Amino acid sequence: MVGFLTWLSSHVGFPDVFTFCCSSQPAAWQSALQSLIVAKNIQAELTVYRLSDAVRSAHTKDGATVLDLARGRMFSLNPVGSRILELLAKQITRAEIIEEIVRNFGAARALAEMDVDDFLSRLKELKLVEELLIPSRAEKE
Repeated sequence: MVGFLTWLSSHVGFPDVFTFCCSSQPAAWQSALQSLIVAKNIQAELTVYRLSDAVRSAHTKDGATVLDLARGRMFSLNPVGSRILELLAKQITRAEIIEEIVRNFGAARALAEMDVDDFLSRLKELKLVEELLIPSRAEKE
């Protein structure tokens, strides 16, 4: 069942899955969907982001300039983007990045979550970062 929901969510998307869940055996389907969402959130909290080895950056109080040596591209970032890039260099989780943005810039948590997610998605599209799963304690030993 969970394998099917995973496939369905990746091929159909959550809005369609949710509509289907609500129209057919709502309690069972909604419970399975909730489990899928919880699993996705747990995976997100076990993920860190690593900057590409081809990324170089220079940071100032006004933001940052980022150079992608592998693709010959240059980007400029505002101070929030600059700080996120600095945090990515430390390989910390999404939740830790959001906490830092909320604390340092006084952003509302919901806005910080949305902005960090959008920024990370864009960095992944540009191949400037990659996602890494944090090893469990058992794997470390």
